[in-house]
Amino acid sequence: MTENTPSPLGNVISIDGERIKTHLDRVVRGTVEETLNALLDAVADRLCNARLALNLAAARLRHIAGAAWSSQRYLNIELLKDQQMRGAITA
Repeated sequence: MTENTPSPLGNVISIDGERIKTHLDRVVRGTVEETLNALLDAVADRLCNARLALNLAAARLRHIAGAAWSSQRYLNIELLKDQQMRGAITA
């Protein structure tokens, strides 16, 4: 066959480069969008969990501060000071 003679199979396969490019752009854009949405969801979940933990800690501190036992003294510092003074005198 010469260059001017059309091939009998010439029209069997035709490639539309623009359609392929458009399709690939759509597929890549969708994949990137899904990945970014998954990452944003993960970050939002972590922030919500951190906020929940902070709220629980704050509520616990408010409870402790308001409870009667929070005002009790479990260690008398004066006894320690007396002990230190006795140690200093005998040394």
